[in-house]
Amino acid sequence: MNATPPAEVGVRPVVAVFNSADDVIEMLRLALEGSDFAVVSAKLSEIQSGVMDLVAFVREHRPVAIVYDLPRPYEANWNFLRLLRETESLSKLGWVLTTLDKAALEAAVGPAPVVQIVLGKPYGLDDVVAAVRQSLARDGHAQGGHAQGGHAQDGHAQDGHGQDALADDAQGRRQSM
Repeated sequence: MNATPPAEVGVRPVVAVFNSADDVIEMLRLALEGSDFAVVSAKLSEIQSGVMDLVAFVREHRPVAIVYDLPRPYEANWNFLRLLRETESLSKLGWVLTTLDKAALEAAVGPAPVVQIVLGKPYGLDDVVAAVRQSLARDGHAQGGHAQGGHAQDGHAQDGHGQDALADDAQGRRQSM
């Protein structure tokens, strides 16, 4: 198993990063840790195959938010994500969903009501950090003054259901992925 060791719970808010690519996990870890978050991570394949017990992982690390990459095929992976979100311990967390093609995801599964924030590529590391902060601010988690809302200038928008979404205007950001 490739999961990270326990984060400094109690010192900084813990964010769990689940992705298929080790290099993306590492870049997200560095960006989030540089913004005063503790990070724990695991590969999606370990979660989806059952090698890693996600409920136990969440119970051990107590993240306040999850950054979850949704790969293709979108329909199958979306159904898996929906099942995860229905788990009681996971339903209360802030979720930031990343994906290669937000338009294709929405075409395949419709709007994303099971997650608060969806980022489609190209997105920058700063976008992910801002989305985590936004999720925490909305859910009432304080993070040393960083969890203040008001990121409309960064392309945040409200969808028709009152849920936050990030506009896909991250092109040209200095830390693009």
